[in-house]
Amino acid sequence: QKDYERKLEEWFQALAKEREQPNCQQMVVLLAVKDRLLTEVTLEVVGPPSSHKRKRDQSGQEPEMEPLRGLTPGGPGTGKSRVIRWIIRMFQEGMGWEHGKQFVCVAFQNKVAHAMGGLTLHTAGDIQIGRQNYAAQLEHNDVDKLYTKIECVRWIIFDEIFMVADDDRRVNCRG
Repeated sequence: QKDYERKLEEWFQALAKEREQPNCQQMVVLLAVKDRLLTEVTLEVVGPPSSHKRKRDQSGQEPEMEPLRGLTPGGPGTGKSRVIRWIIRMFQEGMGWEHGKQFVCVAFQNKVAHAMGGLTLHTAGDIQIGRQNYAAQLEHNDVDKLYTKIECVRWIIFDEIFMVADDDRRVNCRG
């Protein structure tokens, strides 16, 4: 655990010396990711809260067991993609992680996925484009392959998640 704390601290120190640095709001996001990474490392070393006396929230749940769910909103040009690139670097340089193993970056559009060095949602999820009612045709082998592919993925970063429809209606991607 101390090793990861040191590596992440060194990563933030190096970031502070770079020409392009995070603004205050971007730093809040990066520090939240760092804090969650250290929480996960602690949980890995110490074990799950049920095996130790831990702080519980009002619902009786251990807050550190809940995954980090975050949204970084903002208009075009506000630096959301820069934050994603810094998070990716934090994972790679600070944690020694590899894309596709411990984390994956996905986007709806190929251009956006490529820009962040990630995958399209369809590629990452092995979703065949043009196949009608994919969920109904999903075979057990497909689920096994997908599970095996992502079983060690700890973080999923979505860029431009607003492009993904929240129901069966098609998304108009023409801009």
